[in-house]
Amino acid sequence: MGSRLRPGILAAPDETTRDARDTLFGSVMECPACGHEPASPAKFCPECGTQLVASCPSCGAKALPTASFCHVCGKRLGGLDVSLAEGDPRRTLAALRDDTANGVAERRQLTVMFCDLVGATPLSDRLDPEELRDLLRRYQHTSRDVIERYEGTIAQYLGDGLLVYFGYPRAHEDSAERAVHSAVGIMSRLGPLNADIELADVQLQARIGIHTGLVVVGGDDGGDLAVGDTPNIAARLQGIAEPDSVFVSHDTFRLIGKAFECDDLGSQSLKGIAEPMRVYRVHSARGGIAPRDRESEETSAPVIGRADELSLIRGRWRQAQEGSGQIILLSGEAGMGKSRLVTAFRRHVEAHAPLYLVSNCSPYHTSSALHPLANVWRQVCGFRPDDTRAQQLDRLRAATSPHDGGAEEEAFVASLLGIVVPDDVGEVHATPERQKREACELLLRILLSMADRQPVVLAVEDLHWADPSTLDFLGMLVRQAPTSSLVVLLTYRPTFRPSWPVGTHVTPVHLGRLPPSEAKTMVESLSSCERMPTSLVEQIVARADGIPLFIEELTMMAGDSRLAENWSEYGARGTGPRVPAIPATLHDSLMARLDRLDEGKELAQVAAVLGREFGYELLEAFIGDQERALRDALDKLVAEELLHQRGLPPRSTYIFRHALIRDAAYESLLRTRRQEYHLRAAELLAAQFPDVLENQPELLAQHFTEAGAISDAVDWWARAGELSIHRSANVEAAAQLTAALDLLSDGAAIDGRDERELSVLSLLAVAHIAAKGYAAPEVGSAYERARELVSVVDDPLRFFPALHGICRYYTTRGEHATAEGLGEKLLSLANGTDDVGLQMEAHRAMGHVLWSVGKQQLAVAHFDSAIASYDAGTHRSHALHYGGDPQVMCLGFSAVAKTILGFPEEGLERSGRALSSPHALDHPLTGAFALAFRAYVLQLCGDLAGVREVAEELIVQAREQYMPYWLAAGTILHGWAVALQGDPRAGVDEMTVALDLFARAGTDNLMPYALTLMAEGQVELHEYALAAASLDDAQKRVDRTGERVCAHELCRVRGEVLYRSPDPDHAAAERSFRAGIEIAREQQAKFMELRAATSLGTFLRSQGRSEEARDIMGPVCGEITEGEGTPVVLRARELLESLLA
Repeated sequence: MGSRLRPGILAAPDETTRDARDTLFGSVMECPACGHEPASPAKFCPECGTQLVASCPSCGAKALPTASFCHVCGKRLGGLDVSLAEGDPRRTLAALRDDTANGVAERRQLTVMFCDLVGATPLSDRLDPEELRDLLRRYQHTSRDVIERYEGTIAQYLGDGLLVYFGYPRAHEDSAERAVHSAVGIMSRLGPLNADIELADVQLQARIGIHTGLVVVGGDDGGDLAVGDTPNIAARLQGIAEPDSVFVSHDTFRLIGKAFECDDLGSQSLKGIAEPMRVYRVHSARGGIAPRDRESEETSAPVIGRADELSLIRGRWRQAQEGSGQIILLSGEAGMGKSRLVTAFRRHVEAHAPLYLVSNCSPYHTSSALHPLANVWRQVCGFRPDDTRAQQLDRLRAATSPHDGGAEEEAFVASLLGIVVPDDVGEVHATPERQKREACELLLRILLSMADRQPVVLAVEDLHWADPSTLDFLGMLVRQAPTSSLVVLLTYRPTFRPSWPVGTHVTPVHLGRLPPSEAKTMVESLSSCERMPTSLVEQIVARADGIPLFIEELTMMAGDSRLAENWSEYGARGTGPRVPAIPATLHDSLMARLDRLDEGKELAQVAAVLGREFGYELLEAFIGDQERALRDALDKLVAEELLHQRGLPPRSTYIFRHALIRDAAYESLLRTRRQEYHLRAAELLAAQFPDVLENQPELLAQHFTEAGAISDAVDWWARAGELSIHRSANVEAAAQLTAALDLLSDGAAIDGRDERELSVLSLLAVAHIAAKGYAAPEVGSAYERARELVSVVDDPLRFFPALHGICRYYTTRGEHATAEGLGEKLLSLANGTDDVGLQMEAHRAMGHVLWSVGKQQLAVAHFDSAIASYDAGTHRSHALHYGGDPQVMCLGFSAVAKTILGFPEEGLERSGRALSSPHALDHPLTGAFALAFRAYVLQLCGDLAGVREVAEELIVQAREQYMPYWLAAGTILHGWAVALQGDPRAGVDEMTVALDLFARAGTDNLMPYALTLMAEGQVELHEYALAAASLDDAQKRVDRTGERVCAHELCRVRGEVLYRSPDPDHAAAERSFRAGIEIAREQQAKFMELRAATSLGTFLRSQGRSEEARDIMGPVCGEITEGEGTPVVLRARELLESLLA
């Protein structure tokens, strides 16, 4: 995958496409009298006082002095359509410093104030230009004094108007409040200013509009121009404001509403704004703070106000020390101090020298199976930063071997940790799902064994980002912890709901907000000032509303001595609750921290693209700078407490101290720059980090997705899904493949879209089949869409596997008419090519359909064609793409077919070959199929002990590999054998469970057969009415689906029910037996005819009709040429001999 980035990472602005003032307020002509061109838009020349007239940038017409829109063409005289040109990216830290100095454009929240005088045009008609100039200067100076007091920035003087920014170039945690304080201050200054004006009948009035929103700002050689709707909305609010009034938008009101008295003016239509906006009139400042929210993670702040919670956790620790393991579920909103409490607990228990293991879940790895447990394994194995791969493998073996860890577990854990296992370890036959399961059980044994020797604490944070496999492991741990000296401490946000049962050893702990007294103590303990002003402390306490991380962040901001010294009543007023990605109130606070970093801010932005946690080696490759310079820069970020560091370079990793700090740095990047960074990160990972490439393709997929490289992202999501399927992490696979489909459906131009979507859908269906069963609705949805695409994809090699899957899906669902049509299409397509593999799979699919509808002779012909075409070396991979090894599956189907047709010995031989195939051993679904169909053949032969033995093996394998369909199949067969061997109650109970499993899998396939087995068990239990109901259900399914593979047996068993019930219906029983014989003859099913004839003969003999029974049994037995040792044939021979005696 070639790089599409030029060397480097940061693109500095080269030149703008137009002057900033032209962009926002229209083109300004030079003065016609003296030739001077004003530095900013003005209505009069500042040199000679001549009136200046702007021209429309669209049509060139002379604009009216106070016009916002051209009176000729109607175009806005200050469009916001700006194209920021970016230069070549650069890669060194020196480039970062240059970009910082040059003011690289960035995205950020900005509060914009637009202030304009009322009636300036009449003044220009009444006053001499010099008088007007002096008046405007006094107004501007007065306004500037107020604005500077609140640290606003006057972006442009617009004659009688001012464009003011709050939050740029330096952010403040209360930018919106500062803007409104400035507006109110300007209004209050106009009275004294008017009193000082020595001009008759001149009274200055102003109106102000304020709006807060996202802008792109900086990087413009012509000035720091804010681009976006925010300045325009502020101007429109000013336009509808009454004289001497301040109007603010709803977005700004949410930030200042509790700090100022405001009137709600309702929704107002603003010129040029598509939707009406809610508007408020500001009266005056007042007290009152409301709560707000932010995300939080680790912190070094002291634990204050959590004495009860910490005491409770310590009490559970004491119980664990005495051998009573404890689970602590620590929940709380973002910012409540969960990590702070975990850290305090760790400091406490480490004094007792326990083993303390810690890990955390990541939003980048929510679909990466067991990713959080990788860190636990590293700690359990005692890995060191400087270990070689060989040393890591030795440590892994040393940790696992005392706990019965074998090659299979070792291979899985090594893969999870990115360790390459040498070829001499030996071949591993276990499925990835089984390896994963056994590796989890091994880790569980290790933890419990450690806890037997000394107390152990396992802390896993942020379960709201955990993958399903990790949650499954933790569920195992929760259930087994009570008998050990183990404490499991789990943290999560309230959006996560634990599914584990709550026992006496499980303690939920919820963190709420701190009361004001303890919040004040926290502020004072965190303050770097010798003595923070009381009013400032009170403002922080009120504004933070008891959220520890809010308190910490606001206190750190106030810790700047200049800010603390100049803090006034506007310093920390608050807002109502708001929960976006970054709350608006805290957004400014976070940006202020980043702005203080100077050149470090740019490095933080780069790091933010790499993720909440990132490695030194990747950052070094990304920056491409001198090692010493990068280390120094990172050390500064650690010293500024922006990052936490683990280990030493080059093996060190870094974690953003708070998730929102990372988010703020990330979101401040221009989208185009952000995409460039993600693309570079992805390509670096692909080119230089083979471990990530092989083991975490989802990380590359995420970067390519954010980069907008849709084609690459689709490929990597597909690769991640395929790897997850290979690891039997099927839930994760489904999420990854769905991400690929989402990208394919977003409308972007992608080469081979249909073909790629078809491939992804085929994989997605396989993942859903493994996780939920063949006939799950999700499988149907995937295949229905795949079926639509088959009609538009021309290449059979592309769509054949999908069409094959669709055919199998409909067969499994019992929709045999549809499946047969698809099977015929597969045959037609395959025969039109020279591809033996396609022809083989087409025969397999068509054989399956014919087998299901009872056409066994035709089915065997297709199966035999497929078996004859099979080549182990060439077709081994078909098991992954087609859901099973074709040879094994054809042998299994044909084994049942041959038995039905009257050749039980051949059926037993074929099912034995299928079971002994190497592919049945190394592919779980294939192995389960082979076991199930071996048991099927044995059941037809009447071998109860054989059925029970094979079914038990199938049940074990299905449970180990999490295969619900095959678990149901094994359970129904085992229950049948148990019922007929003398324990009908237990057998029927088993079969009831099995039928429920079939129902949950959504399958109709073989349901008539399963219900017929159930009816036989219910007959043994003398539950004849229930047996009849089971058979009625089976018959309805046969009639609906056309599945007739067991139609003859259904009639035979119905005859048994009618014959053996306490109130028998002999005539109906005889009709049922004869119907079974007739169906068997129609299907040339000699063995099934023998079974039905034996039941009929037994019935006729009991009715005194032995001669008639002999006439039936003689010819039927004569047509059976093999299987003399099977119970079915033996019973038939015995009956015939008794009739002949």
